[in-house]
Amino acid sequence: HEENFMIEEFRQFAENNGLESPPSARAYGGVVRRAVAKELIRKVGHGHVSNVKAHACFASVWRKI
Repeated sequence: HEENFMIEEFRQFAENNGLESPPSARAYGGVVRRAVAKELIRKVGHGHVSNVKAHACFASVWRKI
């Protein structure tokens, strides 16, 4: 079963499951780059983020490979 996700959703999943939060939410960019390089995830499109502070900006949508 394939499921698309955005990094903001992954970040929330990580926090809900006891992973320590990085000093900045932007720190997940490095995690994403490594996951792409290791062919764990791939970009499948773009979507609006749900964070109201981000004013519904576009962000990448990913899928686990």
